[in-house]
Amino acid sequence: MCSPTGSGYCNLGIASYMPSSGTKIREVFVYDRYCRGLGARPFDSDTGKWTVYSLLPWTVELTVTGGGRVPDGSFMYAGRKTDLGKKMYCRECSGVGGWECCQVAFDCH
Repeated sequence: MCSPTGSGYCNLGIASYMPSSGTKIREVFVYDRYCRGLGARPFDSDTGKWTVYSLLPWTVELTVTGGGRVPDGSFMYAGRKTDLGKKMYCRECSGVGGWECCQVAFDCH
């Protein structure tokens, strides 16, 4: 669910479980530029606000406002805002039926 990024950038990944009755579960992942996992947090709703802790010096403050397969909303890291939605690269999660994996790069220096 992660593609390597350039120097000074990390990835935020959101995996969404999407059975026929709608989004049920999302899980958020924070990766470094080499796609090494730095933190993760599950949540059991389509929308909300969450703090995601990782090995980075600051927390990721995530707001998901909906969107279904491609999450809408934004997150803050170190005072910088990154939008979700159209900026995210999404695809079916490899080897796991019913899950959609999306990612977006962000400045994490």
